[in-house]
Amino acid sequence: MGSTVRLILILSLLLLASALNATTCTAKSFQSLTTTDLSFSAKTQFAPGDYIRYNIKLTVPLFSLVFVKGLVSFPGALPENLILQFAVFGKGDQQIFWDSIVPKQAAGDATVSVTFIGIPGGLAVQSAAFTVSGEPATAAKYIGSDACYLCHTGLHPDIVSAYKESGHHFALNAASGGSAPAYPPFAPGVPNPPGSLAWSDTTYVVGGYGWKANFLATDGHIITDNASQYNLANSILATASEFVPYEPQLTGPKPFTCGTCHTTGYHADGNQGGLTYIVGAWNENGVGCEACHGPGSEHKANPSGIKPALDPTKSCEGCHASGGSVLAESGFIVSQQQSSELSSGAKNSFTCTSCHNAHASVRYDDQASGSGIIKKCTDCHGLKKVGLSMGSLECIDCHMPFAVKSGASINFTDANTNNLGQADVRSHIFTINAAATSPADMFSGDGGSIATGTDGKAKGLTLDFVCLGCHRAGGRAATTYTFSQVKGLAPSVHQ
Repeated sequence: MGSTVRLILILSLLLLASALNATTCTAKSFQSLTTTDLSFSAKTQFAPGDYIRYNIKLTVPLFSLVFVKGLVSFPGALPENLILQFAVFGKGDQQIFWDSIVPKQAAGDATVSVTFIGIPGGLAVQSAAFTVSGEPATAAKYIGSDACYLCHTGLHPDIVSAYKESGHHFALNAASGGSAPAYPPFAPGVPNPPGSLAWSDTTYVVGGYGWKANFLATDGHIITDNASQYNLANSILATASEFVPYEPQLTGPKPFTCGTCHTTGYHADGNQGGLTYIVGAWNENGVGCEACHGPGSEHKANPSGIKPALDPTKSCEGCHASGGSVLAESGFIVSQQQSSELSSGAKNSFTCTSCHNAHASVRYDDQASGSGIIKKCTDCHGLKKVGLSMGSLECIDCHMPFAVKSGASINFTDANTNNLGQADVRSHIFTINAAATSPADMFSGDGGSIATGTDGKAKGLTLDFVCLGCHRAGGRAATTYTFSQVKGLAPSVHQ
């Protein structure tokens, strides 16, 4: 809805409210606006990090609300819009409230104001003042995903089941007791450590769920000797599982510095388990519940009063973004940049959770618990007409080609001697650059990032990834083409 239409609607509602209740004093729509702690006990002085509740009692029934919004202004912090979270329906007075957390940097006098439009009741705005002072609240502590399961297996069994079979759960796996880590039955896992090593010679396996695995030695360094990375079999590329070289150019031990994204409750101080080459320490192996929802001790102590904070977009961006240009290497997009890719392409208004269920697997979406995809392209775009006898294809077959390398990849040449490739992870750029005159147009001149236009956005995926991943010798399509041939056919795909 456009801003002009919204303004007209609000004005119309105000006129209607006035006609229905011309004698009502709009300020009386509010009985009170107060600040309390989470138990509803009155409180006007808070410390940084405290939870704070903003309460409104109304003299009109809740069903008469047309619009209600809060705005809190903390000293030393940006104003915070409060979107309605909770409502209490009493037999007498009607009550609504919001919860938020006092910013760590806040100190001094603060205010909260609420704007309300109701029929009857009209327009009302009311404010309340409170103070931020004193020492910051004690930080919440990490308690581990097992503690979350105790309640949420009963409350949200679908979420727990999906998470336990997701790649996040297996981002880092202990090789404890001299045994291989256990993976879900549909995930092949890793058969053995690299070379002549035994499981007793390793401490952790990084990944191993869907694409590749790397191994940590008993002193914590990432093993780089000989063929030390294990690539899982890939049906799209028709590649078998195998050990391949991993940074063989290194002459010294490679420290494990990946804890930020592969563990939960990570901090850079110390060495996990006292292992020399592990940088930092953590509370839990893998991406557990608290990696996205924050430490859970306060929520466990007061489940109904304290809700775990969560910004899904920031949680994903923390590990699935490059922090700048979308990086490339050896003719492929570097993996784990999905958020950056998304921002660079046609769907830059999306967030990860616009389409994904963060708790579930996409890699094994037809086998694992839950569904990793919550919205398909056709839910918004409808059924697009596809020509060239390709109507059976899904949108992602062309708009999300395998241009990103995690583990396995292949290289091939078309009849025009273009050196081409296909990797094992789908791109999230979506934009197709059908005008590209060469496969090289996909990347910057030095090949270190994707090519961008004057607007800073990706020029788009070139047709070698979009078309020739299938239309090549050994590909899934029955026909083979060159880059120049598919460029001539591209305008006929969407008729």
